[in-house]
Amino acid sequence: MESHINSKSNNMIHFQLFTELIDIHKKRVCKQRKHILLTCGIFIFIGFLLFITSYLIPECKNSPDQCSLVDTLLFSFGITIFGFAIFLTSLICCVWPFYMKRLFKGLDYNEIGGDMTVWKFDGDEWIRFLNYISGPNRKGTNADYFTFFCCRRQSYEELINRQYGHVILYRNGFVIDQLYFVPFRRYNLVNTELKNFNEDLSILGLRFQTYLQAGKYSRMVYFDIFAPSSIPRSQLMGLVYSYNRKKIDPAILNMDIVYNSLL
Repeated sequence: MESHINSKSNNMIHFQLFTELIDIHKKRVCKQRKHILLTCGIFIFIGFLLFITSYLIPECKNSPDQCSLVDTLLFSFGITIFGFAIFLTSLICCVWPFYMKRLFKGLDYNEIGGDMTVWKFDGDEWIRFLNYISGPNRKGTNADYFTFFCCRRQSYEELINRQYGHVILYRNGFVIDQLYFVPFRRYNLVNTELKNFNEDLSILGLRFQTYLQAGKYSRMVYFDIFAPSSIPRSQLMGLVYSYNRKKIDPAILNMDIVYNSLL
């Protein structure tokens, strides 16, 4: 009875940590939306400015044809930029709530509360893993390959200075502290394997091969997760077995991309 109570208490503590990290990722996604809408706002202003300018240019007596062409170009560019930015802004505002709902669906306690594995990293172990997954010369993932280290520097330095971090593995995905939230609803799990990350076998961990569903930008994305030194190999093998039971059949994805990545 006491053991059951302790187990439930630990589950609640772990779920609270999970919820805090998910809230951080939600805020990050909302911040991305604000940046996109701000960019759209700038283009709306530029389009409106060009549109107004086309009516404010004084008449040319010497070359009316040339002035008429300038007016037409300013009007055309202005109305096109203005209209497209308004359309994109409206589309984002309409679609975003559904995107958020789908991305963060099924994360309540009844769904995953008793089915989490939480790894805590301290000191050198955390810094080593953080450098591998998000440092200047990261090797631990090919996610967000359009971003440069300068774009990630602030969060990287905050996590380095904190000197500890968490990885949460749950049934339908995983969370790498404030860095990555990977739900298998969006990143289809293709394969999980036990991996040695150095020659003397002192760093064991998991490699997740996933297929990111993003329309014409769909691609294979991998994530390497170091395991803390206190985690036995048998537990890692159990996780590999458990996750590979949930992996998606590559036959329903782009087979060439998937199979080439696994070679």
